[in-house]
Amino acid sequence: QKTAYEIYQCDWSSDVCSSDLVTGISNPLVHQRIESVNCSDLSGATVTISFWAKQTSGAGTNTIFLNLYYATSADTWTSSTQIGSTQFFNGSSSWTQYTATFTGLPSSSVNGLEIQLGSNVSGTSTVEWTGVQLEKGVSATSFDVVIVSIEISSIINPRI
Repeated sequence: QKTAYEIYQCDWSSDVCSSDLVTGISNPLVHQRIESVNCSDLSGATVTISFWAKQTSGAGTNTIFLNLYYATSADTWTSSTQIGSTQFFNGSSSWTQYTATFTGLPSSSVNGLEIQLGSNVSGTSTVEWTGVQLEKGVSATSFDVVIVSIEISSIINPRI
């Protein structure tokens, strides 16, 4: 059984309002923080982050990048530390799945994690993101959208 870490409904391509978008800067990014209560079993673990992205406007194809950080203390983000190195991917104008695996997460990963996704845009460009998930293990599984009320009902009243 796979475990998703509080990212199960983050479709960043539709959750970001046009008023939230930043223009005229290099390397814009989106980020998702995962609270410490949802990271308690990640010390020393191997995790895989997967997501779908496509560039919908702008000249050329941009590089997409991924960073993973942990909080210095539980759920306190005044400072953070990067885990591993920045992962770079060649962007595409069609929906493409990207994955990166991080092995042996540091013990401080239990303080909370932050995923950052960005692009090295040149000029005006739009990159859309969806299906972002972090899961234990070395491979990405399909992104499953669940209806929360049905999921809760199946836990409360499991079929025998």
